[in-house]
Amino acid sequence: MPTASTRRRTRREPPQSESLFQFCRHCGSQFEPNSTPVADVCQDCIDMLYFRCDECGAYHDIDTALTSTSGRVLCASCAEEHTFVCLDCGCRHEVSSHERHHDRSGRTICDMCVTNYSRCDCCGGLLRNGDLQQGADGRFCWSCMAYNSGRAIMSYSFKPEPVFHDVEGCEPTGLYLGVELEMDYGNAEAAAKRISEEFGQKMLYFKHDGSLDEGCELVTHPMSPEYMMSDAGKAMWRGICASALAEGMRSHDTDTCGLHVHVSRDFFGANQTSQELTELKLIETVDRLFEPIVIFSRRKRHNIDRWAPKCNAPKEDAGWVKKAQRVSCFAKRDRYHAINVTNAHTIEFRLFRGTLKADTILATLQFVTGLCHLVKSSNPSQMDRFCWYDLADAVMEACPVDTTELHNYLIERELIVPEGDFQCA
Repeated sequence: MPTASTRRRTRREPPQSESLFQFCRHCGSQFEPNSTPVADVCQDCIDMLYFRCDECGAYHDIDTALTSTSGRVLCASCAEEHTFVCLDCGCRHEVSSHERHHDRSGRTICDMCVTNYSRCDCCGGLLRNGDLQQGADGRFCWSCMAYNSGRAIMSYSFKPEPVFHDVEGCEPTGLYLGVELEMDYGNAEAAAKRISEEFGQKMLYFKHDGSLDEGCELVTHPMSPEYMMSDAGKAMWRGICASALAEGMRSHDTDTCGLHVHVSRDFFGANQTSQELTELKLIETVDRLFEPIVIFSRRKRHNIDRWAPKCNAPKEDAGWVKKAQRVSCFAKRDRYHAINVTNAHTIEFRLFRGTLKADTILATLQFVTGLCHLVKSSNPSQMDRFCWYDLADAVMEACPVDTTELHNYLIERELIVPEGDFQCA
């Protein structure tokens, strides 16, 4: 037991004790604690080195201050939320007092400088007045001017304002399809010009594609499945195929051509969770049933492994939402998957082989349409229970348009048995 001479006494601070002064971390001077709005900084240094944001009221390093044209001094966070910098004049304007516009490259123009810009009468892009050319029936950017001057095949970056097509008098479901059909060899310019003149720029256009040898890529404007499968839509595809073949073009009989189908994301819901769940259902269904889907696609194995392999998304035991978030994040690393989810407004089915057989194109579009409706109405567990034959039946039942071409194609490819009554719901 320690003696009185060796026992140490512990001195404790009173529970409410505070320092009588503290030192400024900039100049080292003493000042009264809690007397300034910035911790450990005296008032003199605050006046010299800091500013108070006129929006949020917080103090920030004076070197980060941003001043708007109205004279308000803002921190970087508030400036990003409440102001924009005009590409043309370089001024920082407040959103509340100045309307902002965006040029074709997405850069911001203020309402005072926008008078120096005009929109292309073809693609709708906003460009400087000096960058537009006068055509016979409007003013166009250089790319659209080439299109309107007789060139049938545009550059790969060409993208006019989309024109949506619905069946008149038919209530739209919100699902739109955009088709990219690659064709090679033959006289690509003649085929593109012939098809463009027959169906018009509001239906489709042609672009160059570096993956092709001497061909081009046909791109349709967004069309509802009902429009695609109408008499006019089917006649369009039969006319496209006949004209391309007449000019010596090939698609299936190549190692370069694909048939890609884009579907509108908004059909599956506007919020992020619903779209991530859609990506999960599509990716896992295609991954799990990849072998029969490859037969459906007509792709050679080495081509699909190069251009449209399955995602092989990581498997884990988690709730649907958490799992969907992780699969979406994983899949967005690379666009070269059977289901490409990297686009902001569409989900792309990349796995189909190119073809100039109209019935095969129609069967493909019916399959994609039915699968989209099935995925929208099913949860992940329900999709997991489908074998290939069940999926084929369910896709045709869910498809809102006639599936005659799809039914015949599945029998031809020996992907279903011919017995049974396969009628579209």
